[in-house]
Amino acid sequence: MIIAVVFDCYAKLIECDNLDITKFPRALTDFTDWLYVETKEGYLDIKESLNIQVLDITVVLRFFEENYPECNARVVSDSLDVEDIEGDMPVIAI
Repeated sequence: MIIAVVFDCYAKLIECDNLDITKFPRALTDFTDWLYVETKEGYLDIKESLNIQVLDITVVLRFFEENYPECNARVVSDSLDVEDIEGDMPVIAI
């Protein structure tokens, strides 16, 4: 399965083995729960316990390695323009 990971001005494509489109919504929810904590003000903030200094593709790969190791997530395309992402492609927005 190919997943677009979208940052502010660019995107990368990752490929995951053994993860089909029907499991993606659950993986996306798991990613959000893994990465963020809700603040007292109601905002989402990155969990301090993850010790993340830079929010980049390595965070997404780390998530898959820790939570879905069987999928063997890897980058297959670097620095795409956000406009080049196909409309039906699964997306993780950072």
